[in-house]
Amino acid sequence: MSRISKRAFLAIGTSAMCVPAVLQGQALPQVRLLVLRRPAVLGSDNCNAPCIRGSIYDVSNEGLFSLDTWANPLGQEPICDVIERPWAGNAPNVSAVPAGEYRAFVRDDASKSWMDTLDKRWRLELEAVPGGRTHIQFHYGKDEKWSEGCFIVGDHLVDVPTLNDLSGPYCKVENGESAIARLRAAVTSPMVDSSQIKIAVSNRDGLFADFVDGC
Repeated sequence: MSRISKRAFLAIGTSAMCVPAVLQGQALPQVRLLVLRRPAVLGSDNCNAPCIRGSIYDVSNEGLFSLDTWANPLGQEPICDVIERPWAGNAPNVSAVPAGEYRAFVRDDASKSWMDTLDKRWRLELEAVPGGRTHIQFHYGKDEKWSEGCFIVGDHLVDVPTLNDLSGPYCKVENGESAIARLRAAVTSPMVDSSQIKIAVSNRDGLFADFVDGC
């Protein structure tokens, strides 16, 4: 039996640690994203705000989650921000979507003339949105006018809005392509199973009371 030097043994051990879990007999975790929608500046502003603001968190390595469990991801930095149209009874093309857990899949076809780069084309599309709504996506854009019921991905232009100022920059995002690139990197990481994508859409602090009362 030949001897293995200490250096060779350490090299083998180090290499093993770098092998994805699926190659070591363990299944990779599915992609799990949390969309956490936040209230407007004041609670009384929620129903009058021209958009709904939120952020996307990667919770792929946090185990199975539910909306109740992941309503407040402590200690995590979001991948990026999102904006949506205001709530309008879940009406197609004009309303935000109900809170819930959705399966999703990747699209990168150029269905719009402005989709002239990979990160403008790349998007996530939700499945089985209530009300028979289809083509609900997370995609590139600059403000809520780019949305027909979809999530617009970017970085909030105004981090902390001025009290009661819900106009102008409140519903604008910037760095859309780089935000999409960060989201794409999380979804396509070799450490997750990119064929299985689950997105939880949650409302922080009882925002809109699940869109039943108030608006």
